[in-house]
Amino acid sequence: GHRGRWSAWTDGWGEDWAIGMGMVVNVASVVSIVALNKHIQHSLNVELPVFISSLHMISVAVLLRLFMLLGFITNKPVPARTAAAKGALDCLSLAFMNVSLAKNSVGVYQLTKMALTPVTVVVQYLIMGKAVSVRTGLALLPLCVGITAATVTDISATVEGSLWGAAAVGVTIWSQLATQNIFTNVMRDVDATTLLYHTSPWIALGQLCLTPFLDRSWGPRGLLSMDASWVLNPAVASSCLIAMLVNTTNYYVIGRTSAVTFQVLGHAKTLLAIALGFLVFGAPIHTKNALAILVSFCAMMTHLHVRMEEGKRRQPSNRPLFLLYLLLAAVAVAWTHLP
Repeated sequence: GHRGRWSAWTDGWGEDWAIGMGMVVNVASVVSIVALNKHIQHSLNVELPVFISSLHMISVAVLLRLFMLLGFITNKPVPARTAAAKGALDCLSLAFMNVSLAKNSVGVYQLTKMALTPVTVVVQYLIMGKAVSVRTGLALLPLCVGITAATVTDISATVEGSLWGAAAVGVTIWSQLATQNIFTNVMRDVDATTLLYHTSPWIALGQLCLTPFLDRSWGPRGLLSMDASWVLNPAVASSCLIAMLVNTTNYYVIGRTSAVTFQVLGHAKTLLAIALGFLVFGAPIHTKNALAILVSFCAMMTHLHVRMEEGKRRQPSNRPLFLLYLLLAAVAVAWTHLP
């Protein structure tokens, strides 16, 4: 049947090429939206992360309906219960991550995000009976070590902050595995744009409901006491358009790969954000940071190589893993002698 021009266009490429492009667009759009959100926060003096997220999702819902009218995407029915449940999970994931960031130091928050990968591997094994291969596990280990060393500088944990962090991890993994399950088991003929078409109004509604609880509503810089003209700023409009790319590629990459691969991609965004901090904003770079980023990047490339080879039912070469652990050993030795 007719699957819309977008699907027909991507299906013409090889599967790997389409997934690779989805990953590149995802990383680029997420890093762009983070930069725009920082600009909105500092230059426009607007600190309303949940309300801005709801603006993003309203824009996504409206744009997808416009695309459907123009014939770029076709609507396939998705049960309202499935769409509402998936929307609620996405909403809670965002809310808990925001509260976790507010209640914890940046170091603990980054540790929470890093914990997503090993916890997903364990949850998939215990609940779904799905184990990762030894090679995938061996590639993930240096990645988690490298990301932790590169991003976690201060660990001042509180009981309340830790509980919010654990809730954020639990709901985010549940949401990502639900996405994976919808594409692989529940509705195999539904693509990322169709699922987003159905979930975006629910996510927007949920975020609007959460705004009074998670954003400042009254007082100075509160939502209801600010001049509304900031909503029309080009930076806000641009972030709403980029949100379309972020959300479509989020669903696309999880659906075509796995929740674990999507989290590895999340670590790529973290590394890129750190690198931009050094290169663009002139943040001081330390040798230890640089080495941790190098290990993380090499581990990420090794993981993607192993996943692609296993996806083609080919036995991956052990050479990339051998070189990765050689690098890890060399960095570990150098680490002890660095200030």
